[in-house]
Amino acid sequence: MSGNTLSLGQQANFHAAVIKALPRDITPQDALSWEKNGEKLAAALASALCPLATPTAKPPTLVLVKTTPLGEVAGKKTSKCLTGKRWAYRDSDIDRWLPAQQPAQAACQVGVYQLQNSQGTTFREMAAAALKIGSGTSLDLLAKALKENNLTFTLQAIEQLVERQEGGEDVGLLTNGWANFAFVEDSDGSVSVLYVNRLGGRWFGIVDRLDRDDGWFAEYRLLLRNSDTQTL
Repeated sequence: MSGNTLSLGQQANFHAAVIKALPRDITPQDALSWEKNGEKLAAALASALCPLATPTAKPPTLVLVKTTPLGEVAGKKTSKCLTGKRWAYRDSDIDRWLPAQQPAQAACQVGVYQLQNSQGTTFREMAAAALKIGSGTSLDLLAKALKENNLTFTLQAIEQLVERQEGGEDVGLLTNGWANFAFVEDSDGSVSVLYVNRLGGRWFGIVDRLDRDDGWFAEYRLLLRNSDTQTL
């Protein structure tokens, strides 16, 4: 039995004390409202009766596993990115969704984060965690904030990280078939998610919409520019 558990006798005495202390002048309408909203009533009682209780900490969405420096990357045509013998598959939506020219990318630190929720994390939840805002934030605001905070990548920057990983340097990319996610900017001002994974010795590059509802399991990783916070 837990040391915090009341005995049957203590429970009976406590319940009686609470009932005795309930206000007698509550209106029928208010009483009915509390009756129909049991969760709100329980929260109110807990707040009043257990003010010193320690709230349960929300588990992190992302945990930093590695930081990697990445130098300045020159601009490049989108159609020339993620091509060549290294790449087994290149999603055709890359050329449809992203601008024709990838801009130069300034030098930065790349934070490589491991997803934590074994039940799955959506792209929207990843973006919200990276920005430290609520996951109910609109897609337009999420995209705007991701760009303004320089958390997105260019395709040629991801190419460089893949080449370094293949060259024997551990930059934090998974090479076991699981995906590595990165936010990329679309030509219409929105943000999509690029994911690259290595299968059979070659790499696959796919883009998906930020509002995709599927949850991605804890085996996957997310890359963020200019982020070294340990947990998000």
